[in-house]
Amino acid sequence: MILADPAANACRQAWKARMEPTCGETEGLATEKSASTARQRTARAVAWLLLAAATAKFCYRGPWRAFQSSTDLALYYASARAWVEGSNPYDPENLRAVAARAGGAPATLLRNAISPPVTLVPLAPLTLLSWREAQAVWLAANLLLTAGMCWLLVRLASLRPTSTGGLLLLAMVLALAPLHTGLKHGQMALASTALLVGAVGAQWGGRGVGAGVLLALAGVFKPQLAAAFGLYWICRRRWRAVLTAAVVVGAVTLVALLRLHWAEVAWWPQWRANIEACFYGGDCDHTVAGQAHIFIHLQHPLYAILGSRAAATWLGWAVTAVLAAAGVAAWRRTPETPGRELTVLAFLGVICLLPVYHIFYDAVVLVLPLCWAVRALGTRQKRWAIATIVLALPFLVSGAAALHVLAKTGRVPAHWASSWWWRALLLPHQPYLLLAMGIVLALALRSEAKEAATRL
Repeated sequence: MILADPAANACRQAWKARMEPTCGETEGLATEKSASTARQRTARAVAWLLLAAATAKFCYRGPWRAFQSSTDLALYYASARAWVEGSNPYDPENLRAVAARAGGAPATLLRNAISPPVTLVPLAPLTLLSWREAQAVWLAANLLLTAGMCWLLVRLASLRPTSTGGLLLLAMVLALAPLHTGLKHGQMALASTALLVGAVGAQWGGRGVGAGVLLALAGVFKPQLAAAFGLYWICRRRWRAVLTAAVVVGAVTLVALLRLHWAEVAWWPQWRANIEACFYGGDCDHTVAGQAHIFIHLQHPLYAILGSRAAATWLGWAVTAVLAAAGVAAWRRTPETPGRELTVLAFLGVICLLPVYHIFYDAVVLVLPLCWAVRALGTRQKRWAIATIVLALPFLVSGAAALHVLAKTGRVPAHWASSWWWRALLLPHQPYLLLAMGIVLALALRSEAKEAATRL
């Protein structure tokens, strides 16, 4: 019989004693685990409360006000109805007559018919309904698009809807003031953004044709939002989606122009006249003091600083080009994975808002940066994610509109409202926030590129 070595037995006993926690250590681990579980439950409870508050805010500021306004939808509806009838969809007098026949659609903005003919085609089915019926159907469609967009955003972030992160993301999306404003006015920005999110989800799911169709529809509604994403897919050589989008846009454009041609409508001169009147002294002109608060592109603050429309335009494009170049340089050094691509999409969502005409409701596209930020909270990009969320928080309220109302009603001193710092720094704070968010996301792309390089 082989006797056990007493020294070996002693070593094994000592090792076992070190590996097994003592009674006190076991109690400490249990206490720590219990505290961690309690913190998680508290965080989830807070997230549920935030979601409940955001939902209440969304219902009041969005659908409830939509029944009382929908002025932008009235413009699109009247133009689409004129297009279907074969009359001029850009003649204000004709649009007033069309709106009156349709049941009294609001005529406030009918002089601002500047959307290209391609936008009128997908709205044609609404013209089969009276104004009130079309208003209700469009609101229902927007609510369905919002629900679908929220569901997809949670999936893109790789979260469960009932997790703390999923609840936080849903709360921030539903609390976004641009989303409420778009619903109130019946704008196209919400539909375009929801379709863009759907296109991303379809592409990630390997459905290139579906992604192309959704991207095309997003571009039909809001070309200035979708163009950057189309260019990105071209750079990624996603030819099935890109070619599908091109075919759909081409077909819709052909239908739109042929209808006007066969009806012998002289729409081109009136359309150009509307654009010139709208962007030079009209409702789309950021140089008009009384309405500057509604714009979020860089030309707004740059004009307030420089006093020159041309200089503001060129400098706005130059700043955007430099920022875009920095993002592209970082993106080119980063491998293509869903997590990395979400950072690029978030960056594009901000970049598309900076150089060209955009109104506050177009900032609903910030759902993409928020989606990335919530997903990145548990990664090495946490500091950039927190910075993105902090910069997005002011968009939970209509800050510039509130400042404008305060100045207009005399609740702030007149010398403040007429001062340079009010007009150039405080009132246009939203474009500055977007620029800062773009810089943060470019830095996040750069950080991801360095992290990917160290793993090679």
